[in-house]
Amino acid sequence: MIKDFETWLHNRGYRLNTVNSITGEVSRFIQWSNSEGIAAEKANYNDLFHYIKHGQSQSNSKNTTNQKLTVLKH
Repeated sequence: MIKDFETWLHNRGYRLNTVNSITGEVSRFIQWSNSEGIAAEKANYNDLFHYIKHGQSQSNSKNTTNQKLTVLKH
């Protein structure tokens, strides 16, 4: 799933560093969702809300949280 997404990003002209940042964050979300018993591709608003809360409990700043949400919009 990540490889296909990585290819999709490359095909749309994203630079390598951006692709790495995006796929890294998506991988972290997938790991978190798996640990919560949630299929990442079926995550809903409430699941994303819990992911944000998890990040805040890890002392993520508002800026970091916003970056994570921006990445997951892809």
